[in-house]
Amino acid sequence: ERAYIEPLMGMLGDADAAAREAAAGALAAYPPEQIITRLRVIVLNPSQPRTARMAAIGALGLMPDREAAAVLVQAVAEPDSAVSQAAVAALSRATAIDFNDDAAAAWSWCPSPSSLTSRATLPTKSWEPGVKRNSRK
Repeated sequence: ERAYIEPLMGMLGDADAAAREAAAGALAAYPPEQIITRLRVIVLNPSQPRTARMAAIGALGLMPDREAAAVLVQAVAEPDSAVSQAAVAALSRATAIDFNDDAAAAWSWCPSPSSLTSRATLPTKSWEPGVKRNSRK
């Protein structure tokens, strides 16, 4: 139900970690075209609370969608190391590729977020040096 999107977006900044996680999981179940733009605004805005940014990254990591991955790739380059590392972990979840918590490996997987903008399931690659496939969790 679309009526729940805005309240769930607000919950991404909740003081309770369980509420943030539940909101992220619920948002990830919505059609990507309804929420990715909203999540992008939170993730890529350094004036947003870190907890909200991290929860939005968590939601994107649950979505095997190219545009969600494009936002995560952009977030890998964030100067806030906590945000960057959360984006690497979320990108690993979304692609089933183990980047070994290495932002450079995640960035080298897709150095151009614009190459991920078409709405489709993510490609996964397992041949990169130092990068191994995970089973989806």
